[in-house]
Amino acid sequence: MECKIVSLNIWNGGRLLDQALEFLINEKADLMFIQEAYYGQDPSFDDRFRTVQLITQAFPDYFFEFAPAYLDTREKEGPIEEGQLILSRWPLSGAKNIFFDIPYGKYDQDHHPDFSIFPANVQVADIQLGSKQCRLLNVHGPVFNDGLADTDRRLRMRVVLLEEIASEDLVILGGDFNVRAA
Repeated sequence: MECKIVSLNIWNGGRLLDQALEFLINEKADLMFIQEAYYGQDPSFDDRFRTVQLITQAFPDYFFEFAPAYLDTREKEGPIEEGQLILSRWPLSGAKNIFFDIPYGKYDQDHHPDFSIFPANVQVADIQLGSKQCRLLNVHGPVFNDGLADTDRRLRMRVVLLEEIASEDLVILGGDFNVRAA
């Protein structure tokens, strides 16, 4: 069975949301892994703070799950959850949100540009592909500006991901791991 997959960091809720939506619509992927999506509920918010609603509205026949990474305590808009989004042509089950080390909490992205203190997580869900169950992992890894060093946070991410896929026969792993190629 063929499956078209797109993984896209929407960049801070979608600073290029119009172009990203056009890309997603043109690609018509079966599975979409989106990172840094905002789930603002207020229709008066800028589009980038309503990423989840706008993308899911563009794909009304898809199933979706959102996994919040943190609550962004924005000064102007107020608190808005930011996290990962999976969209699928097939029903999603077994959804969970696993944090690598720093748990869900309140963070002010406008006033704390050091993203190394923000939570990092993997969104997990399952789909049925033909006769096989498939585990989906949508990662947003810890952010560092330290080059290629294996930090404790990066090593913990590796352990969590390996534990999550250890007993699975079929896995699709996507996301933004925030690592640099050597």
